[in-house]
Amino acid sequence: MPDEPDAIAPRRMAGRVSELDGIRGLAILLVLIHHYFGLQVPELSDGSWIAVARRATRLSWSGVDLFFVLSGFLIAGILLDHRKASNVYHVFYFRRATRILPLYLLTLAAYYTCVALGLATDPRHEFLFASAAMTAGDTAPPLWRYLTFTQNFAGPMPVFLAATWSLAVEEQFYLVFPAIALTIPRKWLVLVCLAVVMTAFATRFAGHEYGNVGGTFYRMDGLGLGVLVAIAVRWPSTQAIFARFRVLSYAALACLVGLVSAASWNAWQGPWLITLFGAAFAVLVLTAFLDRGSARTWILRTPPLVHLGNLSFALYLFHMPVVGLVHGWFDGSAPNWAKPNGMRLTLAALLISIVLAEISRRCFERPFLAYGKRLRYRSHDAPRPLRES
Repeated sequence: MPDEPDAIAPRRMAGRVSELDGIRGLAILLVLIHHYFGLQVPELSDGSWIAVARRATRLSWSGVDLFFVLSGFLIAGILLDHRKASNVYHVFYFRRATRILPLYLLTLAAYYTCVALGLATDPRHEFLFASAAMTAGDTAPPLWRYLTFTQNFAGPMPVFLAATWSLAVEEQFYLVFPAIALTIPRKWLVLVCLAVVMTAFATRFAGHEYGNVGGTFYRMDGLGLGVLVAIAVRWPSTQAIFARFRVLSYAALACLVGLVSAASWNAWQGPWLITLFGAAFAVLVLTAFLDRGSARTWILRTPPLVHLGNLSFALYLFHMPVVGLVHGWFDGSAPNWAKPNGMRLTLAALLISIVLAEISRRCFERPFLAYGKRLRYRSHDAPRPLRES
């Protein structure tokens, strides 16, 4: 998922925060577990390790919600820190475009190239392409939906592009939120975010099945909670309060993680579940950011997790096309661990996805990111924390 961690904080919080990269790595790890394990392994009633792991990771789909919370936190931080810049809109959208569009358009080009080559009608690759023809009988969905980031309103998508629904949600957030964050007072922004969280929670009670998965109004509470955390860490007194009551923050995080774990193990369901995940992830981001650099957050700074976070955007877009093509090419069916070579093919797809993401990061994404950073926020004053009113 897209991010821009370098500019999230005022001068006294400046610098890249490794813990946030680690959280991003955790998010993509949950997504990979869900798609490469949870959706490929059937529920088993025996006591084998695979049955226990399958039960424990039932709700690994929540990795997307962790991305939402982190994105809300980072984007709100950028805007709040540079709200006095005379060119804030120009720089913000230019950097967003150079971060997101190149790799996204490359993914779309890869999909429509596969369609043009006939893979969409090849029975071996039905898993990746079949749902593309659900609405009009065509072999591919209309390109305009993806160019306008409105695909999450259009119903089921081909698995090849299914991950882009969350990108559409974030793009819609980028379109609306800057105007709100840069024009209304902080106290009203807090109320708006609380209203967003409550609206998403309430909407899920009346939502249909697909809406619960990809609808913007059904999943926007994570973004709202992330914004609230970004506002909170910019209060001058927050650091002092956290230092005094740090143990309570970790206790709250432990309680929320316990509830999330129980929900996963017991397969709890309900419209409250996504909000529960959002709350747990918001406390995680808050605690990791305020306690950054300490021995307590060391696991989030481990190089493998941090590096995985740096590859997360490409991995998120590539992992489903790769696993589908690998299984379709070598086995002629959908990914499934129950097949004789199912696990081996999935592990091979994982390795290929990581290699492609590494190449993308080094050779494709970095030049665009560097180009985006050539445009700087123009302000006479360095970013400062918001004052409490």
